[in-house]
Amino acid sequence: MTSTISTTLTSAVTPGNGGAYGLGVTITSTGAIESTAGDALYLTYASASVINSGTILDTGSISSPNGAYLNSSVTLLNEGYIGGPTGAKDFGGGLVNFGTINGAGGAGYGVRLNNIHGFGTALGNSGRITGGETGAYAYGQSYLLNNATGTITGGSGFGVKIGGASLNNEGLISATGTAGVALNGGNGINSGIITGGTIGAYIKNGGNFTNSGNIHGGQTGALLDNSGTDHLINTGSIGGATFGVDLAYSGTVTNAGTLTGGTDALYAKHNAYLTVDAGAVFNGNVVDHANGGQLILGGNTNGSLDIDSFTGFKFITFGTATWTLEGTASQLANSETISGMGHGDSLLLDNFAATAVSYIANTGLVLTNASATATIHVTGGFSPGSVAFTTAGGATDISAPCFATGTRILTTAGEIPVEDIAIGDELVTVREDGPLTARVIWTGRRHVNLAAHPEPDLVRPIRITAGAFAPGIPARDLRVSPNHAIYWDGHLFEAAALVNNITIFQETTPRAITYHHIELTAHDIILAEGLPTESYLDTGNRRMFDSEPGPTTLHPNFYPGPLDATACTHLIRHGEPLDTLRTHLATRIRANAA
Repeated sequence: MTSTISTTLTSAVTPGNGGAYGLGVTITSTGAIESTAGDALYLTYASASVINSGTILDTGSISSPNGAYLNSSVTLLNEGYIGGPTGAKDFGGGLVNFGTINGAGGAGYGVRLNNIHGFGTALGNSGRITGGETGAYAYGQSYLLNNATGTITGGSGFGVKIGGASLNNEGLISATGTAGVALNGGNGINSGIITGGTIGAYIKNGGNFTNSGNIHGGQTGALLDNSGTDHLINTGSIGGATFGVDLAYSGTVTNAGTLTGGTDALYAKHNAYLTVDAGAVFNGNVVDHANGGQLILGGNTNGSLDIDSFTGFKFITFGTATWTLEGTASQLANSETISGMGHGDSLLLDNFAATAVSYIANTGLVLTNASATATIHVTGGFSPGSVAFTTAGGATDISAPCFATGTRILTTAGEIPVEDIAIGDELVTVREDGPLTARVIWTGRRHVNLAAHPEPDLVRPIRITAGAFAPGIPARDLRVSPNHAIYWDGHLFEAAALVNNITIFQETTPRAITYHHIELTAHDIILAEGLPTESYLDTGNRRMFDSEPGPTTLHPNFYPGPLDATACTHLIRHGEPLDTLRTHLATRIRANAA
């Protein structure tokens, strides 16, 4: 039976109890349930549902419970007004709000969600929820969704308080008191706005919070208040008058957005675990008070980071993307341990112009000039004699050569890093009707300061991602100069002509690059990471390599010039073969996306 209430009732209503009201109740805009004692609306029978466009109000004392009480898989759709010491308490149902729910009094809750009876509870809010103490509280298996049009406002306590439950905020959550959101365990997602009188987001007891919106606290944007088990991922903006993020213990923070603090963008009392993705901004100091912080240069996008405002991070790790890390000797050469540095990565040491840089195993990079020595403890990424560096403006730019950790060239002795290839080595060649092997007669090397180059796009590396041509070809990402030729279907094609900005693209972030080349007894095709590429052909540009005796070209472009009859095959710069290869590369992209 469905019942309709269009007048004012002064006693509680319990749909489905066998009395005057069936399991379905509609309260019209002229209808009202007003109770002075107990719950005005008591939904406790399974499958009961109420649509409210009028008023549900408990005017009793704070000890008198709720405007509406939900239990046991019931539903309440509110388009009107619900009020009481606690506006609505949900112990097992579903509550959807397009109207207003208010928890009156200084200790009032707008909505309380709890699953103590074993039922998961859910709140979807597109209206307004207010509480004298806390706007909404969700516990256990509860789920709270605040839609883009929704507002949840708390008073002396919290806008939203989560106890092991889940929060997704797309709208506005605020509180004049302690915090906009308190996440005590559970999971929080914010793409809207969260503000708090003291703290924007308070995270503790293993809480996981992801922010792509805006969080602001009167003192602290986000506080992580447990020993290493709290996690915060930020791609939006978090700020406070004193701290952007305060790690009261340690905790894990990933920042790809903006952290702003009047004093510190990030402050950690104990050992922080901070991952920085490309594009991250820190407005304020970044401090690990315990001097044992871990800094990870993460993400899948190449980036650069100046740690001039960082202190206390003793462990720095380069991730899979290409990074430039800039800092002073006190931040990079003060017993810090730097690991994971690979080809394309670089270190820029400010206020130290080195005249020599060497790599010593188990020690690291040793930089010297006429008056001082600085040691950067780097593990991996280098081998003795492989260090490339430039000095400009009183700073030293150090890079792992572009193939330092690996571009592997196939020789008769197996795959060998290009920097270890020596004159006399026998390389496997794969050109149709060509020899099976060929001997190395010359190796070239040139470090290029891209930041100082007048036309850097002529020399910025082209990255060919793994599998771009065929499964396992290349086997790993391969970086070559723009005019280096790739061999496919019997022709040579310059790498720059194959750029599609998906699987083959020109890198823009490296500040420096070191190129290697290998000359055989005749121009031929070798395998680099399993991809057929050309060996060196002397077309008049040998002086561009600093391994060649005599003066070198100041700003090399590595343009090969016209190929002559000694080239092993034709170089295709336009026409059907190039169009066919581009179509093949596009087909590979679609196949991988399917």
